[in-house]
Amino acid sequence: MPDLSLIHVPQTPAEWLLVLLAINAFTVLLFWLDKRRARNNDWRIPEAVLLGASFFGGSPAAFFAMRKFRHKTKKTSFRVRYWLVVIAQIGLVVYYLTSPDAALLQQVSSSVSSTTI
Repeated sequence: MPDLSLIHVPQTPAEWLLVLLAINAFTVLLFWLDKRRARNNDWRIPEAVLLGASFFGGSPAAFFAMRKFRHKTKKTSFRVRYWLVVIAQIGLVVYYLTSPDAALLQQVSSSVSSTTI
């Protein structure tokens, strides 16, 4: 079983904000690099990586980057998968905030965080 003691789960709103800002900055960078590589006919960043960054918190940045860089805006299959990611995120947040299991999830989160070195 993997050692989870090295994982720090953000506990405060400020920590969550920093994590989300970092993820979103990374997501914009990925979209910018992919657009640049597309223009240069270079090796591209896989769509799964772009969508993965979106899923793990970077969806606002992905939305911004798609418009700012005019990247992936015409590819319907990508746009559909992007919006499915957004819907899944909204569903997870609603579940986390309203579920009877939310207290259990918060306890697990706290116990993982408290074992951090």
